[in-house]
Amino acid sequence: MNQSCPISFQRIDSNMVRLIAIQVTFVALIFLLTHHIIFLLLLCLDFFARFTRLLSLSPFSYVANKFIEHCRLEENLTNEAPKRFALYLGLTMNVSIFIFYILGFIKISMFLTFILIVFACLEAFSDYCIGCKLYYFLQHLLQTIKK
Repeated sequence: MNQSCPISFQRIDSNMVRLIAIQVTFVALIFLLTHHIIFLLLLCLDFFARFTRLLSLSPFSYVANKFIEHCRLEENLTNEAPKRFALYLGLTMNVSIFIFYILGFIKISMFLTFILIVFACLEAFSDYCIGCKLYYFLQHLLQTIKK
């Protein structure tokens, strides 16, 4: 059952989202294993580019788009608003990981990276979006409060 979005009529290809989640998983895993900040910077850059809708600056969007074109995957549209909310949460998480890492709180940054990997894997491999579930919960809560 596909939930409807009370805020946005925009749609997004879930294939693109899942392919990006695979790349996030891969790069975050490399960061977790190597602790090289370049991988964390790549994640931050990509999330920021997608957050600001500057997709031409998003390496993950570029790769996913080329993969979709090459494989001729059929578009699978879903509501954009919950996915955007999940993107905001991902950006916040990446910035937090970066700040903790720079400040020397390596264990906290690695723990948050592990959580990011789990969330990205759920999206990539089972089309289960934690951020989307939180979005729908918050929408329901807000509607309940208004009544």
